[in-house]
Amino acid sequence: MRIENESLYGRIRDIVNEYDIAMFQYDNIQESLKALNTIEKSVKNTISVDIETSGFEFAFDELLGIGIGLSFKKAAYFNTRGWNLEDVKTLINRINALPNKKVAHNEFFDRKFILGYTGIDLLCDYCTYTYAHILFPDKQYYNESLSLKELARLYTPYGDYEESLDIFKKDYCKANSLKVKEFKYSMIPDEILSPYCCMDTITTLVLFNKFERMVIKYIDSGEWTKVREVIEILHNVNKYYIKASAEGCLVDVDKVLEINEELTKDQEVLLAEILALPEIKKATTNLRRAELTKAQSKRKSLMPLSRCRKLWREITFKLSSSAHKIELFINQMKLEPLEKTDKGAPKVDTAFINHYADNGIDIMKKVDGYLKNEKIIKAFLGVSDEEDEETEDKGLWKATRQGTYKYVHPNYNINGTITSRVACTGGVNLQQYPSRGKAKVVKKCIVVPEGYKIFAWDFSSFELRILAFIANEPNFKEAFGKGYDLHSLTAYNVFKDKMEIESTNIGDILKEVKAKYSDTYRFMAKAINFGLAYDISAVGLSKSINTSKKEAQEMLDNYLEANKGIKDFMFNNKLDAHTKGYVENYFGARLFYRLTQNYDFRNQPKKKNYQALSEYRTSSNHRIQSFNAFYLY
Repeated sequence: MRIENESLYGRIRDIVNEYDIAMFQYDNIQESLKALNTIEKSVKNTISVDIETSGFEFAFDELLGIGIGLSFKKAAYFNTRGWNLEDVKTLINRINALPNKKVAHNEFFDRKFILGYTGIDLLCDYCTYTYAHILFPDKQYYNESLSLKELARLYTPYGDYEESLDIFKKDYCKANSLKVKEFKYSMIPDEILSPYCCMDTITTLVLFNKFERMVIKYIDSGEWTKVREVIEILHNVNKYYIKASAEGCLVDVDKVLEINEELTKDQEVLLAEILALPEIKKATTNLRRAELTKAQSKRKSLMPLSRCRKLWREITFKLSSSAHKIELFINQMKLEPLEKTDKGAPKVDTAFINHYADNGIDIMKKVDGYLKNEKIIKAFLGVSDEEDEETEDKGLWKATRQGTYKYVHPNYNINGTITSRVACTGGVNLQQYPSRGKAKVVKKCIVVPEGYKIFAWDFSSFELRILAFIANEPNFKEAFGKGYDLHSLTAYNVFKDKMEIESTNIGDILKEVKAKYSDTYRFMAKAINFGLAYDISAVGLSKSINTSKKEAQEMLDNYLEANKGIKDFMFNNKLDAHTKGYVENYFGARLFYRLTQNYDFRNQPKKKNYQALSEYRTSSNHRIQSFNAFYLY
């Protein structure tokens, strides 16, 4: 049935009228199959697919509908709201049977949801999100969205057609006393949702056409011959991550509760010890006085003594409060902040506490231990009602709906990082689950069904081996080739004038370096070796090894003089960034820059362009880390 223009909502009505777009909606399986038979006979070009769901979790949410873009002027919506599962499966199979090539915008979500919801993969040949990720990596560098909404605004004539949908959401939430985060797409009536999905599919087709023309132009001109190969690598590997995400990981919820109980008991003891410390008591007194002063300033008359006593008792020191930690660490203990927030307040985060704990301050060691336990309880286990303020993770307990559903289904996003390295999102970040320290116990909560095993591989010093290869660095190649300890060799090459070495054979020299200088020169060399792969600066190195910025810069300079291959590699990458406006990894993936071509790193004016310099600093880092990702793919 054709959707009448008069029934359309908001901006979509104007777009449909202006561009003469026809939209159709089918409400049952019989109508849908008949329409798909017609589509198979009449439509020969690439088509687009998009799904609408009530939420993001296929185990708990409903498939509301599937849209198909047939051309720039025609789209169909198959309204599956209220359908039984068998009819939904029949529809998916029939769409898969269409001989047309198919494109989606975010194939990971669409295919994962359908696969988890029905057990059938929604076949897809292209993904415009992957195209955009490869063609416009600079947008991700500058934290600009590659969402369909943003790409439609930038690269299609339709603009922000979601605006009216956003207005509906706000109005609905206001009328029904809901928070925006409580809103679900199932609350949108079909007469609004259907055209919106149709518009998404048409937009996806328009973007695909535009991006394909860009790819063809790059290849035909010889300007970027590997661009299609790079896109296909990511598209092909995505299907494995989609399958892994849909299958999920089995959680031993009893083990979650057991570990949580043990840690909670430990926390109670540790917290009592911390709160009994004189520094905490003094900070608490200061906080109480400040609160009493604030409360009194709002009154015209003197606050009653009973109210003062009540307010005094109510205020207790909270290690989860940044304001309380600032009072203790900055105002009272006079510790120097390492960084500040965007609003100018001292950062008293994990890095700050770790830094001073490593410097031997006793109270910081206790606080560090307590907060690490809190991280396990809140971010990893998730049994606590409180959430970890430094992460968006739900924890295993919340992700399994308080143990009623035994699986977690993290998203494995290879298009969400500039280097294409996989990022684990969606409420449970399994990549962050530690292998060492106290938190490693959390991994015991991830189990496998009977008949399965978990296998883990670790490529030792992979990024340093990559650096040895692409920089053609003799010292690194010698270390890896002969089985030497790389960090000891680096320490010897950079700091040998400061060492007292008795051995004469290089093998024995390196053993002596490791035995005598593991906590000093080898430690510094290791920090530089790994830091370079992550674009470390003198400031970052100085914090890592607890030295001055000047000393850190001297170490970096000496390191590069000792490793000429790496020095040339870093220089040539910056030169590419300046002369070409991009760097390209071994497999052909590029990172485009916006400022480097107009700012020569070799002849910097007195007034430095720090944004351009920041771009330059990523030139080597990107080539190493993106090599890492593509090598595995």
